[in-house]
Amino acid sequence: MNEIIEYVRERKNGQVQKVGVLVGQITDDNDIDIGWSKVALKREGNIEDIFDKNRGLTIARGRTSIINDKTIIPHVIRKQLKTFRNRCLRYFKGSKLAPVAIELLEIANKPMPNEVI
Repeated sequence: MNEIIEYVRERKNGQVQKVGVLVGQITDDNDIDIGWSKVALKREGNIEDIFDKNRGLTIARGRTSIINDKTIIPHVIRKQLKTFRNRCLRYFKGSKLAPVAIELLEIANKPMPNEVI
């Protein structure tokens, strides 16, 4: 399987740490699908989730072909999606974005539900 991986990093307490992953894959139709995952840094009871590379990749790969109108993309992922899309198009020369990837990017460009424009 052809794929490209990019880790999402975020500054926390003065340190930069991995918090998510973006995955670009080629479909059977030679289209590019994009998936993402992000660790939940704050959970109930102030317990922090720890980034796990393998789990993050599994979740991101699973999201490459799934999207719905209730999908909420975290801000840190939104910021990196456009540049990752461009990277995928350069890496997979001659391929175009799959309809699901296009829809993901459209959602990422819309304001979040609680975001003020």
